[in-house]
Amino acid sequence: MNAKSSLVIYMDVIHPTSKLIAQEFGIKNFFCYKRLKLLHPYSTTLRAPFLAKNVKGYDVYLLEGLTPAPLLPFIKNQKNKVVVIGNSHEPFFIERNWMRRVFFTNLVNLNKYVDHMIAVSKMIKKDFEKYFKFDIKIAELFMHRDYRKLSKLPVNFERRNFIFIGVNSFLKGVDIMVDAFIKLKKKNIIRADTKFYLIGGHENYLERKGYKKDILQRYKIIVLPATQNLEEYLKDSLFQFHLARYEPNAVAIMEGMASGHIPIVSYKTGNKDFIAQINSDLVIGSFNTEDIKKHVKKIVELDEGELRSLSLRFRRMSKFYSTEAGLRRWKKVWREIMGE
Repeated sequence: MNAKSSLVIYMDVIHPTSKLIAQEFGIKNFFCYKRLKLLHPYSTTLRAPFLAKNVKGYDVYLLEGLTPAPLLPFIKNQKNKVVVIGNSHEPFFIERNWMRRVFFTNLVNLNKYVDHMIAVSKMIKKDFEKYFKFDIKIAELFMHRDYRKLSKLPVNFERRNFIFIGVNSFLKGVDIMVDAFIKLKKKNIIRADTKFYLIGGHENYLERKGYKKDILQRYKIIVLPATQNLEEYLKDSLFQFHLARYEPNAVAIMEGMASGHIPIVSYKTGNKDFIAQINSDLVIGSFNTEDIKKHVKKIVELDEGELRSLSLRFRRMSKFYSTEAGLRRWKKVWREIMGE
């Protein structure tokens, strides 16, 4: 790809995965703008012509997510190519009516002006195909922290603690996990001394949901801010709880797998396909409390030998989904799209 004839449009801050892709392909022309606080449904669309003045004249546009869709009518012509990284949850879990209206405006623009999409998981490809008519390919790419470092961390099979790492409390199902963890303890499915490390700054969200600090302390739910120093919590955990309402592909799960963790995920998590290959009980098919209890009970009751075997298999699998392997998949798909 010629760096002078290509462009990456980013929202807010540059996402590490997209930044890595841009660096890999030598894309140096970045256009960034802050996402507006939408005071009414079409404010992004109304602002698009002014933004487009700065981004016209490129042969290839690589867009992150769906939010830049209002720009498309102003930048698309017969010769250039628009490729979208399909890593967004916007169509599938929209809380407010005005957001739905924004999405359907974007939907029209995407179907009319986009040439290709590269989806980050099979799940999101399948979901996007319900809405979009253009070509959608898959290239799973996960931004690991240092795999070699994570793969050397010990696993605590004795304590069997749980951990969750992530931001965006609602979409990641933080309230679902806390509710389930408390009920699992009340039913003695997990031991009273088991801890749940909840990392990502979810204190205010949980308080709004009625989970006061004394309740969290009673059930050993330890709420921590987002941090880069995860090793001490990774070393003290065995199960990675991730009951997301919608998660295109959870990089944190891959990091947990590299650390030897055993993931327990919802059916709305993009990583579910290869997790189910190892043990289908690790993918929970609904958010029903009884369903969650049934699946978790099967896993926590495994003996240490079975847990060690699962842990080792997930470590090995995470290597296949390393950043380097993901970039190779990305290059292959990109060459197909560009006709190289």
